[in-house]
Amino acid sequence: MASPRVTYAATGKECCPSCSTTMARNIILMAFFPFIIATETTVYNRPKETFASLYSTGVEAYNDQTWFLCASSLENAIKDYRFYKDTVIDCRIQCKKSTTIREVTPEMVEFSVFERMIENSDCIRRCKRDKFGEKVYPDPRDRIFTTFQGRKPYEYLQFCWFQLDRLQDAASAAYTFYLTNPDHEDMVSNIRYYKDKAGIHENDFLDLELKPYKEAYVRGLMAYNSDDWEGVKTNMELAITEFYHEEERCRAECENIYESARPLEFVSAVADHYLSVLECQHSCERKLSRIFTEEIGDYVADHFHYLQFAYYKLKNDDKSMEAAATFLLFQPGDETMQRNKGFYLQKGYAEKDFKLREQAVIYLDRKHQMERILDFSQTNYLKDTSDLVKPLDEESEVKATNEEKQSGYWMKQYERIGLKLVSHGDQLKGEKRFAADGFLRKEQCFEIISLVHDKKANQYGAKVVTMTDAVQMLEKEDLNSEVSLRLLLRIAETTRHYLMKYYSLTRLFFKHTSVVCWGPETGLDASSFEGCIPQEDGSCIEELPSNIGDEEYIGVTYLSDIPADEGSNIYFMSPDKKTESKVGMKCGRLVAFESSDHHGVSIPYSEQRCALVIRYTTDPTKDDQAYIETIKTLHNMDVKYLRSDSNTQQHTLEDLKKSGISITKDGADMKGGERVMADGLAKDEECQTLTNLVLTGALVGDGYEHLPTKPSVISPHTEHEMFQGLTVYRAAKLANSEKVSYAAVELFVDLSERSRLFTEKYFNVTKPLYFDFTHLVCRSAIDDSNLDRSDLSHPVHADNCMLKPDGSCPKEFPAYIQRDYSAILYLNHEFEGGEFFFAHKNKSAQVNVSPKCGRLVSFNAGEFHGVKAVVKGTRCALALWFTTNPQFKELAHLQALKILATKRKEREQKNQKEFSKTEL
Repeated sequence: MASPRVTYAATGKECCPSCSTTMARNIILMAFFPFIIATETTVYNRPKETFASLYSTGVEAYNDQTWFLCASSLENAIKDYRFYKDTVIDCRIQCKKSTTIREVTPEMVEFSVFERMIENSDCIRRCKRDKFGEKVYPDPRDRIFTTFQGRKPYEYLQFCWFQLDRLQDAASAAYTFYLTNPDHEDMVSNIRYYKDKAGIHENDFLDLELKPYKEAYVRGLMAYNSDDWEGVKTNMELAITEFYHEEERCRAECENIYESARPLEFVSAVADHYLSVLECQHSCERKLSRIFTEEIGDYVADHFHYLQFAYYKLKNDDKSMEAAATFLLFQPGDETMQRNKGFYLQKGYAEKDFKLREQAVIYLDRKHQMERILDFSQTNYLKDTSDLVKPLDEESEVKATNEEKQSGYWMKQYERIGLKLVSHGDQLKGEKRFAADGFLRKEQCFEIISLVHDKKANQYGAKVVTMTDAVQMLEKEDLNSEVSLRLLLRIAETTRHYLMKYYSLTRLFFKHTSVVCWGPETGLDASSFEGCIPQEDGSCIEELPSNIGDEEYIGVTYLSDIPADEGSNIYFMSPDKKTESKVGMKCGRLVAFESSDHHGVSIPYSEQRCALVIRYTTDPTKDDQAYIETIKTLHNMDVKYLRSDSNTQQHTLEDLKKSGISITKDGADMKGGERVMADGLAKDEECQTLTNLVLTGALVGDGYEHLPTKPSVISPHTEHEMFQGLTVYRAAKLANSEKVSYAAVELFVDLSERSRLFTEKYFNVTKPLYFDFTHLVCRSAIDDSNLDRSDLSHPVHADNCMLKPDGSCPKEFPAYIQRDYSAILYLNHEFEGGEFFFAHKNKSAQVNVSPKCGRLVSFNAGEFHGVKAVVKGTRCALALWFTTNPQFKELAHLQALKILATKRKEREQKNQKEFSKTEL
């Protein structure tokens, strides 16, 4: 008799049962774990707690490092999720079986179908009410369900168990999470730690969500690999029986909420919903055929392949022929099984002796029926595609159910602030390689490059500034170094978060950070690198390393504009040093890859090649202490400034009042908490100077010159107004090039500082208040005759949160959550409309403020506010946002101070020279 052959989808190799089955043995020895019961039969003993609230408690406990509460809450959350899921499925299955089927005439079929549906629906509702009692579970559309489907609780649970020294439990939780998330770098690292460092044996890694059908299937593989034919028979019979049971439950689970993009007619809604359920049910076999991290091809038929051979070995011809016939039901063209059938026919058996298993026939008939309907829907069914394609936004992110949607959402959010993915693994011939643009602007690149100006080249001709060098620079209290390093740290954090999102990592640490410049002044030529390959970190290696940590990444943010075809690029190599791909340089371009990717750099001999080079690691023990020391040093500088500043400015509020400032309205007058209106912060001539400055030097649109797409002259908030803006940094640059008055820009800075001091002192802010963003803006009515407008110049919003339709305002990306206070210094009143107003949560106006020169309105950044339409003339103001977080200091403000200080020094030197000439 010809031996049956089994094809494994994971490898594409055929394995003969009489041979040594290498793949099966590896699966068994490395990945078999005992079955853990995954169902609950009684209501969880805390009546009103649900898996959602328990999960929230567990995560909070994790963040608070209360490990026992974390572990117990998450354990109970998992139990309750199983209880909820099993209860819903049980109710659906039991009610479907108990619903009466009546014989009716053809005319009454429609009524009968829907009568049965109504009975079934009533049964399910009553069943769930009886089982759940007082519990109120989340809406099935809630994201918490996706969280549990992705086994996210186990990610937290493994760490909490680890902290409680329950290492075997922690290892099993890590393994359970890994099986659904096999590409999760952190969990792969954790499993390796438990195995290699914590001494957890492979057989002690348990899949805490293992289903009975999978356990039986793998036990059958073990028995087969040991020539235990009785074991193969027992376990494969159990496996196929349990599979049918699990597949039925999977189909019942698919009967869930259907969401349509628009209202549909009754029949269309029912049909579309049914098709969505059918598509889900048809995919159950594929979903359930995932054993460990691989899908097994022809999974159902595979059972009968093993059973046919096991019964043959056990000399049970009837059962062997039954298994062969059933296998051929699924795979009628399989030559091996046809030969096996021929073997029995030659023994004298007839066709009628090849019985089919009834349950397999039912299963396959149902599968074919689903496929027939789905095929029709794909080829003939006219689907309503209106409004089905929507841009990825916050709402769609909440509904995202897979990694692709999540990735697309975050890439979209980053694109909104100018960060754009330009190439990825496919183009760069490496799975984890990518390039993205927009992380730095030209002036910011120059700012960071300035750190290497006084650095000597190393033995390879590269200038390298490390974080240790940075600390030494800061100790000299040099403003130039401070600004450059604050910018460097901010960009480093931005790239770190971008990498975490791109690679789907939960954490990433800085292992080494440096600014590296290869420059023409070092006298390099081609002979300088004979026998070695220049690297981004400023080294030059002779041989490609064979063993580099596979849990590390490198991010290179370029500071120079040198295209690849002009002699400078990064190129990736195969192990035999053949170039696979290359990327040209561009200021603000991030190129990221795994540290195990072999790379080299082309060195230009005519211009400088600079980059911010960061090596990241998922291992917290390797976190760069020099990087942390740099942050500490900057913090100490802030504290030192605060102490010296408090001595000279402790009576600032009183001094400002003496200078003519009067508090016109306080919080009570303005029907709020932290709100204040004050007059006299600027004189008429000062207001006119700043108005002239913004109208002369501003960019049309919003003035945010860093955005990838320049805005139009039309206001971003209303088509009826023109909007002009001027940042403090652009103003300083214009003054430096003498395109605007130096005195006007100094006044810009001075009035900003006066407004900041007043806000800080009036609200008695216990932490120092830093500039987050400073903006001179003018809004002009385009059509002065249109006086009956109902639109707003700036819609109701808060400055540090996302205002929702229900009036809530959560602090979440892309809101500027770092902002603590806001202020507006008005410069004129010669216009109509344009009143500032505080608002209720329903967006209706609460308190109006009429602008006039020198009037300042300061408030907590979380207060709702807006601006009414400017219907005639031009409204100008100095808009300011403040933060107590020094990491969000407005670097543009520091850069402006730098430029003004340099300009002031030049003017003083010029005046000194002129004075000297006069004396002569």
